[in-house]
Amino acid sequence: MTARFKKRQLAKKRKAHRRGLIAEKYAQILLFFKGYRLIETRYRRPVGEIDLIVLRNKTLVAVEVKMRTDVEKALHAIGPIQQRRIRNTLLAYIAAHPEYSDYDLRFDVVLVTSFFKMPLHLQNVW
Repeated sequence: MTARFKKRQLAKKRKAHRRGLIAEKYAQILLFFKGYRLIETRYRRPVGEIDLIVLRNKTLVAVEVKMRTDVEKALHAIGPIQQRRIRNTLLAYIAAHPEYSDYDLRFDVVLVTSFFKMPLHLQNVW
């Protein structure tokens, strides 16, 4: 690999990372206006990562945010392995925060297809 190629790859990764952060902000705003309270962003543990953890009434929700060019591509980007990692990470969160142990759990997805369109919030996806 040439140095030029490595620089291009790094620039692509940085751009994708920035777009992902912006998509997460869009999702936060959408969920706020839908009555959710933000608890954690980008919660990481050795078992995985959750983009957003939000709360509504007595339901604790792990939210995966995906930005793709269309909804179908975004949905296909969340496979069974990633679902398992998110589930295990939410269980680790509850173990660390026992005050949520009696709450209902849910796994949602927010799909961002454009910064000019409203994100799509899918509830209880898996």
